[in-house]
Amino acid sequence: DTLAIDLSNPETPRRVHAAEELGQMRRKAVPAVPALIKNLTDHNPSVSSSAKWALVYIGRPAVPALRQEALQAGLSHLAAIEVLGKMGPSAKEAVPELIQCLHSTFSALGLMVLKDPKGPVAAPLPNSAAEHAGIAMFKDMILAVGETNVAGMEPEEVTRTIREVPGDKVDITVGRQGTRIRITVKREQAEDSTT
Repeated sequence: DTLAIDLSNPETPRRVHAAEELGQMRRKAVPAVPALIKNLTDHNPSVSSSAKWALVYIGRPAVPALRQEALQAGLSHLAAIEVLGKMGPSAKEAVPELIQCLHSTFSALGLMVLKDPKGPVAAPLPNSAAEHAGIAMFKDMILAVGETNVAGMEPEEVTRTIREVPGDKVDITVGRQGTRIRITVKREQAEDSTT
């Protein structure tokens, strides 16, 4: 298809346009999923963002390829995880890969932070300290860690801020359906030195 070919066009506006058009086609754009996944790490943020949203709009048919990509090393795996997070419940079959990817990265709280246009979104791992404390999967926007406002931060910055909190408890303020909620999460025993 011409749009899939345009995803590799050297001109940025053509790549952006192709990804946006494919997103509007939704499930009819499934054959372009591999090309869209390649564009997740495009050097131009407009292209990578358009590719992410196209995959979100394609939805469940893109999940198998994104599950495979989530297990790869490098930036594409982080982008695939972000897309799966944006898909929400339609990507629930990818939870085992998400757990496998993120278990050692943030196991002390069991909390993954994903990027959303509205701000950082919480995605607690099943049976984690974050989930037990009441943080809701894909519903809670992370607003503050302790007294630090993190609403405009990138997910990596939010994660770093959480890790830097001393002690065995972390206060996280989330926004849920227009309400601010302060949740205290007790750290679990870390399984590696990264947490």
